[in-house]
Amino acid sequence: MQLFLVIQCDVAEGDTGDWVIPDVTQCYRPPPREHAEVSVYQDPNGIVAIYTCLTGYYFAAGGTTRTMFCVDNAWSLDMPDCERES
Repeated sequence: MQLFLVIQCDVAEGDTGDWVIPDVTQCYRPPPREHAEVSVYQDPNGIVAIYTCLTGYYFAAGGTTRTMFCVDNAWSLDMPDCERES
């Protein structure tokens, strides 16, 4: 399993520029979903996973993308599988 860990460089005025690990945020790679690809990246709010349904598939609630966040070292919600367009 791949682990994602957030660290940042301390660059506020008067700081040393040393690498620091603020409140450690980490999540294992999000689970795969049927008929979807997942991309994981770091944004200003933390670790984000974006699921995109393959061509011809959609989430039951509509749309082709869903986002979840790494919160308290766990993914924020259970992601449904993509379903074939009817």
